[in-house]
Order: sequence, then C-alpha cells, then structure tokens
Amino acid sequence: MNYDLKQLNFIKRLLISIFVTDETFAVTSRYPEERKTFTDYFITLFVSYLFWVVFTVVGYLTGEIMSEKLVISSGIALYALFIALLMPAVRDFKNFVVAFMGMGMHFILKEIGVAAGVSIVLAMVGAALIGLILEVKDKNKGTVT
Repeated sequence: MNYDLKQLNFIKRLLISIFVTDETFAVTSRYPEERKTFTDYFITLFVSYLFWVVFTVVGYLTGEIMSEKLVISSGIALYALFIALLMPAVRDFKNFVVAFMGMGMHFILKEIGVAAGVSIVLAMVGAALIGLILEVKDKNKGTVT
C-alpha cells in the first residue's frame, strides 16, 4: 500500500495508515492500477473500520445473550476469515507450498512443546525463508549463465 500511494503527501498517507488492517490490506492489494487512488483506498479502509467498530459493539451487546455454544462457534469464524484472506494468494502453487509449510512447521513446533507464540513466529520466519528460496530459484531459472 505504501508503494501504491508514495506520491501522496504525508498527511494523506498518515490518514490512511490509521485504518489499515490485515483484511483491508488483503482487499486493496488486489486492486487494479486504476483503483490505487487515495479516494478508493480511503473509502475501503474507512468503511471497513466503521463496520469493525459497529459490529464490535453489536458483538459485545449480543455476546451476553448468546448461548455458550454459539459464542464458542463464532470463534471459528475468525479462522475462516483468515483462510478467506489466504485463499487468493495460494492459487499460485508456490504460495500454496509456502502456506502449507508454515502450517506444518507450526504444527510440528507445537507438538514438540514450543510455546504457541514462539512457534507461530518461527513458522512464519521459516515459511518466509522457504518463499524467498523458491522466489530466488525461480528468478535464477530464468537467467542464462
């Protein structure tokens, strides 16, 4: 997002940065070039933020009257959200391998007793390293030595 909007002045970039989340980044990263404008970004980010605030209040108010099973099952929706954010990126086989390896590393680290937070960080770094290796390998494949 920063690269798309680097021509904007500091105040506009600061204003947009207030509303950036994982979800809005995922949505705006798929924008075609003609939609990479301050107005399009601001509308997307602000509307997303507005819905987040409104439905946080709704969740707080309804959380007390919902059954415990429904409250627990709505936690699964958060995982579904992250899977939905990941899906457009893993259409490419290389990205699928990186995501799968990260998931596998996290699972193995958790199974051998590494703390949850540490295992997530190590799995992300490991998956990123695998992605970097695959990317460099692809670039070197295209060059003639």
